[in-house]
Amino acid sequence: MSAGVDVRLVAFDSEFDRSEFDCGEPRVNDWFRRHAGQSHRSSNTRTVLAVAGDRIVGFHSSQAGTMSRDEVAEAFGVGRSRYPKPAILLAQLGVDTSMQGQGLGMRLLVHALANFLTVADKVGVEVVLVEALSTELCAFYRKMGFRSLEDRHLRMFMPVEVLRATFEAAG
Repeated sequence: MSAGVDVRLVAFDSEFDRSEFDCGEPRVNDWFRRHAGQSHRSSNTRTVLAVAGDRIVGFHSSQAGTMSRDEVAEAFGVGRSRYPKPAILLAQLGVDTSMQGQGLGMRLLVHALANFLTVADKVGVEVVLVEALSTELCAFYRKMGFRSLEDRHLRMFMPVEVLRATFEAAG
């Protein structure tokens, strides 16, 4: 990130103004501006904000999810598709255009994944899911070990055992 920009990660707080946030993706901006607060209050998602001064420059949101039997078959083979897999969904991730290309997206992703490992230590979770918005974003998620489903290449997954090994190897 650029020198002199102090970005801190904090739990969602509706006191921060979301109206000016712009990651360049209208669907993400709309969800964040209009729905993140209610979604957080209803415990549908948990959102972490990246804040510089009093300005939101990024965020990630997560929720509990399930990898369907069909997705399990596609990802792990038909023989493993008897049951859906419990999952954590990285529901949203956005970086303000003013901070893009400075490593904040990766910092937010690593933070989310570290939190997911903490959850996986306490609750049964087998896989992390993300729905990338574009083929370009698939490359971003692949850097951390996500793989695409064959039939739905924007739907990506990472087994928690792979996530754990990645963090252990990083030390």
